[in-house]
Amino acid sequence: MLPAERNYPGEQCRVPRAKDFAGALHDKLQAAKRCLAAAQSRQKAWADSHRSAKEFKPGDYVFLNSMMAKCK
Repeated sequence: MLPAERNYPGEQCRVPRAKDFAGALHDKLQAAKRCLAAAQSRQKAWADSHRSAKEFKPGDYVFLNSMMAKCK
């Protein structure tokens, strides 16, 4: 169902080509959303594969980078 059909139930489109254009545009928008979701999924999988959980015990020495710390 096209957005215009939801907004105006029962209304018939007076220009048939406009309905075809709106339908094609709607299909392309849905395809673009699917492609963006797939790209986001691939990027997340890649980032997660390069991420590792680090666990520290009391007494472990760690290096803290203070470059981005804000001093007040």
